[in-house]
Parts: sequence; C-alpha cells; structure tokens
Amino acid sequence: MGKQKTVYVLGAGFSAAANFPLQNQLLSEIKSGLALGFNKVHSDDVLVDNQEKIKSFCHTVFPSSEEDQPMEDVFTILDQVIASRGHFAKYSTPELIEIRDAFIYCILRFLFNQSEQYLKKNDTLYRRFASHILRERISAGQVGDPLSIVSLNWDSLFEDAFVEVLKSVDGQRKGDIDYCVYTTPLPESLHCPSTKQKAAGLFNVKLLKLHGSVTWLRCPNSNHIYTGIGSSKDAFNTYLRERKSPFIADNYPDSRENQSFPLLEPYLITPTYAKVFDQPHIQTTWHNAYVELREASKVVFIGYSLPESDYHFRTLLRRAIRTETDIELVLYENDRPKKPEYDSTDIAQEPPPSTTLNRYQKLFGRERVKPPKHARFDGVKAYVNEMLPEDQFKGLLAEIKTKLKKHEIFNPFICLP
Repeated sequence: MGKQKTVYVLGAGFSAAANFPLQNQLLSEIKSGLALGFNKVHSDDVLVDNQEKIKSFCHTVFPSSEEDQPMEDVFTILDQVIASRGHFAKYSTPELIEIRDAFIYCILRFLFNQSEQYLKKNDTLYRRFASHILRERISAGQVGDPLSIVSLNWDSLFEDAFVEVLKSVDGQRKGDIDYCVYTTPLPESLHCPSTKQKAAGLFNVKLLKLHGSVTWLRCPNSNHIYTGIGSSKDAFNTYLRERKSPFIADNYPDSRENQSFPLLEPYLITPTYAKVFDQPHIQTTWHNAYVELREASKVVFIGYSLPESDYHFRTLLRRAIRTETDIELVLYENDRPKKPEYDSTDIAQEPPPSTTLNRYQKLFGRERVKPPKHARFDGVKAYVNEMLPEDQFKGLLAEIKTKLKKHEIFNPFICLP
C-alpha cells in the first residue's frame, strides 16, 4: 500500500461554528453593518461611504427585489461590465470599479472582524482542529507529506487558529502555513515564504486557497503575493490600510516607478458565474490542488455543499480523485435528504431540489458516498469533538511543545524574504 494522505476540503460550513455567514447571507450582513465594527480607533468614514455605495448600487440595479440578490448576481454584473469597459444603469466603468472595491473592502472588514471576535472567546474548536493537523504533520517527520487542506473560503479562520496554536507551543519559526505558491512576508510577519519552508526545515502545513485569501495582498506591478499571517498588528493595519508595494519601494527607489508607487491590493476571486483564474498564483494553486487530490488516499469534505455553480471545482474533483480514494462528508442536518422521496412516475409532481448528498452521489457514485459510513450530518463541531475531545487539548499542546522544542530547523536565515 502506498503512502497515506488525507486531504481536507473546507467549504463555508467549516466556519459556521464561528458564526461566519454563508455566502448568500453575506450581502445582507454587509448592508446592515452590524458585524462590521472593527476597532473603534479606526475612523468609520471609509466604511460608511462604502456601505452607501453598495446600498445605492443594489437599489438601482435590483429595485423590485424584496430580498438581497445572490452575491453571484451582483459580482457577475460588476465583473462583466468592468471587463468590457462598459456602462451600466447610471454607472460608468470607473464608478463600477469603485463599487466593486467597496464590496471587497467590506467583505474583508467583515471576515476579519468575525475571526477576531471568535478568537477572543474561550471556544477551542478551531484551535483543536489546527492542533490535530499540526500533530499529524509533526508525526510524519519534517520531510513527510501526510495531509493538506484545500479551502474554497476567503476567511483566515484556520490560519488564525493555527498561529494561535503555534504561539501557545513556542512553535513560531518551526511550523508555518504553506500556501503552495511563492509568498512574501510583510515586514511585521513571521511567515517564511512558502517555497522556502521545506528547505529551512519547518513543518509546513499545506493550505491551498482556490478563491484567494483575505491574507493575500498583490503587487500589481511585480505580481508578488504578500501576506501578514502571524503579524502582531491587527488586520486593519495589516491588510486594509493603503500600503505601497515593498518590491518597488525597497528595491527600485531610483527607477521611473518611484514617481508613483503601486499600492498592494486584495487578492480574492469574486463569486461570479464566470470566474477568471488568469493570474499565475491562482493557476499554481489550482494545479497544486489537483496534485494533492490525486495523491490522496482519503478526502474529507467539511461543510462544502458542492453547488452546481462551482463547475470549475467539480471538474477538478472529478479529474483528480481516484476511484480507490475514500470519500467522507461532514455535513449539517439541513443537508440530510428529506422524505417523502420524489415519485418520478407522477408527472404532476414538482421534482425536489437537488440535495448536497445527491450532488456528491452523482459525482462519485452512491456506493462511495453512502450514509452513515461515508456521510454524517452533525456538523464540524461534532467532527472535531471526536477528532480531539476538549479534555485532551492541553495534553496535546504539551506533546507538540515537547516535540518542537527538540526540533531544530536547518537554516533560519533561509526564511528571510
């Protein structure tokens, strides 16, 4: 038997226990602003202005809608009209770009705030998951490759929990998030560039974020991806304030570009029906996700509903996952098939909506995805409680701390950008 590897696929339901909303709830949350409060030290002028732009746009574009439109509808309009350099309703292309930027700003602010508020609580759920991942990684040895995580989420909940675990076991600079693309740490970050972690002797935990990340900032000139994970600064100062590109400012101060420094910009793949993956970093991420899924002996889907609109990822799954790979689903009660079953002989009966389990069975076959052996409907909290009960958490942290204390990395200087 070959080497065993588990790949965890994280969907929006993974973050549900931390009160992160599903994507179809995000627009409502942004417009209400109830969860957007960040640090009262920061001025709310930018936030209020961006909220007003979003509200006005939605009212103009969807005037008869009593409920919020899906985010896919909103971003599909914005992205397609902007790409064509067109004009829509009363908005010019530059105005549409401003509205799109306002959406991204509010999304970032909301997700950072949710993660910050969750980590202030005593709940250890995501720290326990991160510590289990770290233990498995350490147990495989520095050159091992026992697991990886493929995430379709933008949020930084796993990274934040992982960093908290590293801090608690004095493991910073001995373990790190490996985004599987070339990353450059911001000055305040302890992150080691992903491509250097193995060579430095760190325990790298692979995290492939297929739709970008709130922890990524892109230089539009050099195309460098900067990250501030592990920073002592708050997320507002790290990611939301304007920052000049360090690549240009530090390396080419006398060049023509010095006259107008490019600003770092968030790197998110927005939820449109025609997603574009044309940047080299995201293409590399998708390629590496294919490799990880192809090598997997087991794939665990946590809180991912496999929507029909994610046809890019559905295609990747179908191509990459081998027929002998075990499939496990961690879903919620509302994903459980409802009875009575649809009677296909009754032509007057409306067909039932496609269920999450049904979509997985169509993709992988009923025998590979059959409850209760392959699918559970009690959510991420019950899954983590079985993986690592709370009363074992402190003991595991002590075990990890002891192992990391004995571990010496090969070359600490190689981690410098």
